[in-house]
This record gives sequence, structure tokens and C-alpha cells, in this order.
Amino acid sequence: MREGGHAEVNTLNNYQYDALGNLVKDRREHIDSIAWTVAGKVRQVWHAPGSGPDSLRFAYGADGQRVLKEVGSAGAGSGYREYYIRDAQGNIMAMYRYTNSGPASLQVTERPLYGSGRVGSYAEAQQLLPATAVPANYVHPMLPAHTRYELADHLGNVRATVSGQLLPGNNAGSPYQPELVSAQGYEPFGSLLPGRNYSSDSYRFGFNGQEKDDEVYGATGTSYTAEFWQYDSRVARRWNLDPVFTPSLSSYHAFELNPIWKVDPKGNRADEYDSDGNKISNLGGDKIDFFHQKNGDTKIVDRATGASNMIAGGESLIRGYEQRGNDVGPWTLFGEFETDSGPEKSMFASFNGETSGPFESLRGTFSTYGDKARRQMLGSEKPKDKTSFDYSEANPFSAGSDMWEQMLGRTGLSWYKLGDNVLYLMHDSKSQQSLYYHLPGVGEPSRDQTWGEGNTYQTYIWTESLTEAQNHVDAANRYWQQQLQIMQQQLMVGPKY
Repeated sequence: MREGGHAEVNTLNNYQYDALGNLVKDRREHIDSIAWTVAGKVRQVWHAPGSGPDSLRFAYGADGQRVLKEVGSAGAGSGYREYYIRDAQGNIMAMYRYTNSGPASLQVTERPLYGSGRVGSYAEAQQLLPATAVPANYVHPMLPAHTRYELADHLGNVRATVSGQLLPGNNAGSPYQPELVSAQGYEPFGSLLPGRNYSSDSYRFGFNGQEKDDEVYGATGTSYTAEFWQYDSRVARRWNLDPVFTPSLSSYHAFELNPIWKVDPKGNRADEYDSDGNKISNLGGDKIDFFHQKNGDTKIVDRATGASNMIAGGESLIRGYEQRGNDVGPWTLFGEFETDSGPEKSMFASFNGETSGPFESLRGTFSTYGDKARRQMLGSEKPKDKTSFDYSEANPFSAGSDMWEQMLGRTGLSWYKLGDNVLYLMHDSKSQQSLYYHLPGVGEPSRDQTWGEGNTYQTYIWTESLTEAQNHVDAANRYWQQQLQIMQQQLMVGPKY
């Protein structure tokens, strides 16, 4: 809690919010006004004149990622302006800073370094004004002293940064050691521990691996930004509503009030969680969250819109399934079934329109499964349902040369509407009974009951927009209408002798 306790914080309605639930004023911090974009991003923060911190302005790209931060008024010669250069996935590739307090200055100040994720940055400032000619084939060397490598804990909190420069040990003959650039300890919700931090303002990222906006409150590690929030680490409270609504929690909560176990790198929670809210996989990527419930159901949430639905018994179809790459083919699955090898439970997922692996078939316009499910879903007012297939619809002859359809057989396909999108879930199994067409006396032994041909299970999950679903149906209708017209013309012409 801030100094002064509850009474001082709440004096004269300290916090004020707009009709959408966004914070617009914080009297104690001398924030006179906060303006928001229509997409729910902070656009400007105005501080009271003479209060200390400069006012701030932000701009965003089409994908909602920050591309500019201005502190003060760089154009008028006070403050600075930072530009973010990002790749197609939104990762920061370079940071530029512009000032105009004397001669105009534009410097590239940081270039983050990545492995499987961000591992640090290269922090050698290079002046770009006035522009100078660069020799052909020039390669600028990376100097170890300017590299910054972050050391993070199991939750992704940046605990220290070291440079790439090695320093002599403390004693003669002792090994070299890295140069410590910054270090910090955190209170549970991210505020810096007093007396437990060193040069913490020298690195851009901190608690939860997120970017610090120290200019908001004028103190290091007090304000953090991510794609879906602006966060005050001192009071464990976000400025805007959580896009994922949880009835038992305030919409301004952080980390479900459990920062020792939970992380929230984008400010909207993510991926697959167990019934206690613990993240157990990254199944949904940056598109869909899966929350397993106490009763075995699974709540699915579209991260972009907050639209949600419930998969009855979903935990048994999702949790514990090994995510497989789309390079795994139907013959691979059949071979694993025949030899009792490979995962017993496999998961195939596609949330970005991939058309490889099983989804080359399932996403197809003429897919036996996809076509019927789309038509039922688009023609129904229900939020969810299951599309069933009998032997006349799904059989070796209807599957033809499509080996995925040969593999899937008469399995059912469930669909769940999520606002303007729909999530499909198909669960299948391989067993001796299905392999031998349900002949009398053929059972379904598990792997520990047989040598080969023990049961295996597969779950397929993918999403598409309602517009995409309608386009597929329209394309199929046009094709069959054309085929009908061709047949009618052939009948009218009659046979040729």
C-alpha cells in the first residue's frame, strides 16, 4: 500500500475511470488526465504542471503494438521521443531516440538480442544525424562491453543483467567473471525491494519480462506496459479492464492474485491452465486461452475479443495430450498404433490458418467433416453443437485418396462459436475394433494389454472466422452448381452416335 494508508489514497476520489472502465485520473500521482485509443491503448498521460514527471504520448501500429513513446515535447526541445522497430511477430528489433534540445539528435540506442526468446540487447548508441555515407560492405562490430544479457528467474522476471565483457577475478589466479550492469529484487507484485536493487534503471525490461515505463510515476519499476495493459506494480492493479473476465476476481486484478505461481507476459493471461489457474502449456499461442474447470469442463477464450465458450468434458480431450507438429502424417500415426510406439495421446492444433498436416484436409472446402460442420454451424443459433457422421458420409470410398479422412473415419466434430470466430474440436481414437470394422469378438485393448495395436487417441483443434466458413460453403455451392449445370447440358444434348 502507498504511504499514508487507505485514507490518503481514497481522499477526494483518488482514482477516476471512464465509462469503459479505463483509468483517467490519479490525483495523488498528479495525473490530471489519461486519454485512451478506441482499441483500449493508452494514448496520452498528462501530469499536473510542476508536479515532476513530464507528460507522455504513445502511438501504436496496426497490430496494436507500441511504435512510439514521447516524453515531454521533443519537437519543442524538451524531452525525447523513442521509436520502436518491430518484426512481423511484434518483437522489438531496434530502438531509436530523437531529441532536439540542442542540435537535433537521432540515435539507435538498443537492438534486442533473441534466441528462442529475448536474451538481452546490444546497447551501443550510434548517432545518425547528420547522415553520413556508409562504405560498401561495411559491417559494424559488436563490442562485448555494450552487450546486455538478462538473467531471469523461473517466472521471467529480469533479476540481473551482465555485459559480454569479462573482468578479472577478485584474487590473483581466480577465474574471470562477467561485468554486472544491473540487479534487482522484487516484492510479490513487482515493485522493487528497497535496498535490494542496483542500477535498475539501466535496462528496459524488468518484472514479468515486461517493459518499464518509469516516466509515468517518475520512479524505477513502478509502471509496466504490455500488449493488453498498463500496470502499477506498487498496488498490483492494472489501469484497464482485464480482457478475460473472471467472475470471482476484480477486472483490475493482476496474476489472479497469485504472483508467486502465475505469469502474465501480455497482460491478458494465456494458453492452457489447470483448474487452479496454473499454466500447463502454450497450446493456444497468442490466439486462444484454455482454462480447465473443477468439473472437468474447459473454458475457451478468444484473446483478441474476450469471447468465450465452454467445452463439456474438455479437460479429458486436451490435458496430457502431446502437441505434435503438422509434419506428422497419417501413416506415422498408424505405425505408432501398430507398434505401440510414440505418444498414446496426440494433439494437433492450428490457430493461424495453417494448411499443412491434418489441416490440409480438415480446412479444405470439400472436407467431408469441415463442410458439414460449417453448414450446421452457420445455420444454427446455438453457441455450440456436435456434428455427427454416419457410415454413408464417412467411409473408405468417400475418403478416396485423402489419407487423413481414411484415418479419421466416423468420428464426430464439435464446434464452438467465439464471437466472429469458431473453434472446431475433433477427437478420434485408433483401436483394434475400428481397424477391423467392429467385427464380433474384436475388442479395444490398451497398450499394457497387448503387443501392438493398443489404443491411441488424437485430438484436432483449429479455428477459422465465420466469414472464412461462409466463403468455404459458398465456394462448395458454386462448384456443385456448376457440376449440375454441366450434367444438365449433357442430358439435353444427348448421346452422340
